[in-house]
Order: sequence, then C-alpha cells, then structure tokens
Amino acid sequence: MIKKLSLWAFSADSFASERRSITLLALRIFAGLLMIPYGVSKIERYDELALEFFGDPIGLGMEPSLILTIAAQVGFSIFLIMGLQTRIMAILLAFHMAVATKYHFFDPFFTKALPMLFLGIYIFIIALGAGKYSIDALCLNGHIKHATWRRREWCYVLIVVLSFTAMWFTFANAFSGLASYIILALCAAAMTWAYIDSKDK
Repeated sequence: MIKKLSLWAFSADSFASERRSITLLALRIFAGLLMIPYGVSKIERYDELALEFFGDPIGLGMEPSLILTIAAQVGFSIFLIMGLQTRIMAILLAFHMAVATKYHFFDPFFTKALPMLFLGIYIFIIALGAGKYSIDALCLNGHIKHATWRRREWCYVLIVVLSFTAMWFTFANAFSGLASYIILALCAAAMTWAYIDSKDK
C-alpha cells in the first residue's frame, strides 16, 4: 500500500495523451502564475506581516507561518509550473489553500471563494498528475524513453509557455489599448491550434 502510494505521489503520468498533457501544462502554468504574485507581495510587506500574520493560522507563530506561506506561494508554485514533484507540490499547496479557506470560512463568500477556487485546481492536479510535458515525466518517472517528446510536442510546450507569459504581462498592463487585445487573441489562437493539432491518444 505504501509502495503504491509512493509511486502514485512521485509519478507524472508520462503516458497521458498529448491533448490531456497540454491541458495539464496550461493548468499548472495558470495556477502558478496566479499564485506567485501573492507570495511576492508578502515578501514586500514582510516586516509588517511578521508582526501580525492572519492570527497565526496553524499555531507555529507569526513569522514561521509567514515564511511557510511565502515558500508555498512562490517556491512551490515555481515547482508546479515546471512539473517538478508535481503531485507533492499540489498536495502542499492544497493544504495551504485549505488553511486559508478555513481561516476565511465565516467571511463573506467573495472573500473565501478565491482560496476555494485554488483548492479545486490543486485537487484536480493531484488527481491527474503533471502529464508528459513536465520535468517529472522527463527525469523522475523511471520511463524516460516513453517520455521523449516529438519535435511537434516541443512546439506545443513552447506555444503554451510563451502564450501564458505574454498573457501574464498583458494582464499586468505591460501592454495597453488595441495591442493588448491583439496579443490576447493571438495567444488564444495559438493555444487553440496546439490543442486541436495534438493527439488525443
């Protein structure tokens, strides 16, 4: 039982279809890029938050709780994007969001909806794994020869990564006006092409 659980936790499902793996890659990047700014903002306000961090939610003390939160929101999210120890990172991030949901449980719905949404995304990743477009699948799965990507698959990965990066900068107001809408449309079109062109088996 423990062996099966260990194999499941550290596997990447390198045999997943191209289409499913593109979806999982997009979901990992989406969740990671959305979470990292929360951690960065806490780094910027570290001295202030270390004195009073949400009432010490897990009983470790204000500063240790803050350090763990920053580690989760920045460090674990980067690992999640890369697909490194994906299920373990998703489990830790899910726990982090469960704590946040519990802390905000009696707050208005719109306050607790965001951690609940992240929790749902992380549970989805825990269930399905990283997919074949991940460091786990390439290096840690024990099936490296099966995880080799075709040239076209490298193209899919590049399209998804560049599209999300461009979208992230666009939403951060690096671009404005008509240019921003053109960039978003091109990104959506590129990722749609990658999804449709990929194999569903």
